[in-house]
Amino acid sequence: MQQLEVAHHFCLKRAQCLPNLTRSDMVLGLAEVTSIEALIELHKLTFLGSLCNAPTDESCHILFILRLCQFNL
Repeated sequence: MQQLEVAHHFCLKRAQCLPNLTRSDMVLGLAEVTSIEALIELHKLTFLGSLCNAPTDESCHILFILRLCQFNL
């Protein structure tokens, strides 16, 4: 995850024509972008929501429920 964050910050600096020594938190603030980790978590939650809200007769929903039932909570 660390390498992905570094690459994300590098790309944001290049896109904004900022020097490489610019602080990463400043780059995120200037671009009004959240961290790549937060974006990934958001997409995970969106995907989970789509699985939970899928019609009960769809295979993706059935597989999700079957896998969920295999966990010992």
